[in-house]
Amino acid sequence: MALSLLWQANAHGGDAPKEMLDNIFAISEMSAIASLCSDDSNVNPEQQIQFIEAYIELGNLAQAISDHYEDNSVYLTYVITAGKLQEDAALHRNISSRYGDCGQFLLEDLNFRISDSKSEILRFLSNN
Repeated sequence: MALSLLWQANAHGGDAPKEMLDNIFAISEMSAIASLCSDDSNVNPEQQIQFIEAYIELGNLAQAISDHYEDNSVYLTYVITAGKLQEDAALHRNISSRYGDCGQFLLEDLNFRISDSKSEILRFLSNN
């Protein structure tokens, strides 16, 4: 509930269209997953690096959206939302039930989602 209120408060403060703010929420969720998995002691070092790289790429994508719309609240919304999602028990349960752990299957799915989102967002930004 608090996350929803935070999202609503931040989502209406800037110039970015609602579609982009929806993308920021999706990016925030992926970022929270990447961060959680990069800190997981059961993940091998190579995969930890890949999760960190994913986390950095998502931050860069959020910053690109913020820069495009000259709206600092977009990046702030990304950071706050990702942080709140890292603490969300439902996200932890979803990772566990859907993927089992922070292994290769999750990493491949995350990279696919990042690639898909990045292509869609950059295409949208180049046309607007």
